[in-house]
Amino acid sequence: MTPDSRTLDLLNHLKKRHSMYLNTSKISEDQLKDLIEKLKKRLSEEKEINLNKLTPEEVAEYKKKMDVDFEKNLKRPGDEDFEYDLRKDFKPVEDSGWDEEDEEDIVL
Repeated sequence: MTPDSRTLDLLNHLKKRHSMYLNTSKISEDQLKDLIEKLKKRLSEEKEINLNKLTPEEVAEYKKKMDVDFEKNLKRPGDEDFEYDLRKDFKPVEDSGWDEEDEEDIVL
């Protein structure tokens, strides 16, 4: 599940996979939708953590989680898809505003 996942798709998937538990009168479809929305919101919030506001211990814990993802994606010499000195150009999704130079800002 990602923050971009569609709620109804997730609801249908959960109902199929866990029909024994979710196809009862104890849990309404609206309750499940609310739960899915809360989970999606929490997932999107995790991506926006300000590390400057965390304690050193919390930062260390967050970095451990990042290291797991880094190791998972790491390509080493000998790996099938390893490419030496791989360079990629990334297109900005939105204008940052801070890296633009006006002609009057340039001092020679």
